[in-house]
Parts: sequence; C-alpha cells; structure tokens
Amino acid sequence: MSVERPHATAPIGDHFGRLLPINSAAEYLGVSRATVQRLVHRGELAIVKIGGSTRYDVDDLDGYIDSNRRRNRTRTA
Repeated sequence: MSVERPHATAPIGDHFGRLLPINSAAEYLGVSRATVQRLVHRGELAIVKIGGSTRYDVDDLDGYIDSNRRRNRTRTA
C-alpha cells in the first residue's frame, strides 16, 4: 500500500499540505482516529493548535513512524 506524502509533492511552497486534520493523519499512519487520539493522550504524538482546530504536522507523523520502525530479527537456534 502506497501512502502519498503531501509535503513531498507540494506545488506551493514547503508548507502547503504540511498540517493535516485528524482524518488525514489517521489515514497517513494507517490507523483509526481513536488510535491517533490515544497517541496524543499518551504524549507519543504532538499536535498543532490553530485557533480551535487541531492539526498534525507531517514531520511529526514521519518522526513517529521512524521511532517505531522495527527490523525483523532472524532467530538462531
């Protein structure tokens, strides 16, 4: 499954499409809205407040992905 990275192909400046609403952030991570809310509540994912809106920075989402990346280990007997 391929995930589009809106900031990588942004036609207008570096910050166009950088801040995502919760539905887009959840889709970006491949999880539910509830999971995104849990991650925020546990302090594992940062939010950006703009007025009354909560947004998720793509760089923070990428950082979360990188910090949770696991490599498969081959077990030896």
